[in-house]
Amino acid sequence: MTYPHPYMAHKIMTHSGRLLDLQGPDPNDILIEDIAHGLSRQYRYGGALRDYTVAQHCVVVAKCVMDNWPGEPHQGLNEALKLALIHDASEAYIRDMPTPAKRLLPDYVTLEHHLMNSILSKFGIPNTWADMVKDADASACGAEARIFIGPTQHDLDELFPLVILPVDGGLLTSDWTPDRAKVMFLRLWEGLQDPAFRFSNVGWKPDDKT
Repeated sequence: MTYPHPYMAHKIMTHSGRLLDLQGPDPNDILIEDIAHGLSRQYRYGGALRDYTVAQHCVVVAKCVMDNWPGEPHQGLNEALKLALIHDASEAYIRDMPTPAKRLLPDYVTLEHHLMNSILSKFGIPNTWADMVKDADASACGAEARIFIGPTQHDLDELFPLVILPVDGGLLTSDWTPDRAKVMFLRLWEGLQDPAFRFSNVGWKPDDKT
């Protein structure tokens, strides 16, 4: 018996039971529910932040984009928020990996980019606001380091500069369970299907108990 089966050479099984081909993902096999589930089962900083998931981080980055939006809401905000929320979506399938490790694994980076392009294409999300999302992501990382890691032997202001204003601290909390992070992620995604979305439309606040 050949193991794995040749059919499974480049396929992984998702939470929904679908088989996603990493070489040529079928759009029908990319589901937001699988993305939310996968990201909510992984902790940030390679697992160093045990009570803070990648799914929660994605919500924080989206909130950071909204809080620092430079123009009128109709000028692309909805697209920017969708991009922010799923900016780490590939990690739901190929796992979260600390950025320093990614730099040493060019094949992983190539796969990540290929998979992200497939995900963005599936949901019709342009990469127009990538620079702003990148700044929000960097600032979220900086805020997370300060709140969850605290003082270190290194200067956090130098290593993790806050490129733009940090997100409302109410979302930077360690009391979201993986299930709660998944629900919050999906609520935000559902809300973003309305082009006139505002965070208040989601129907929850940072202290909302789910």
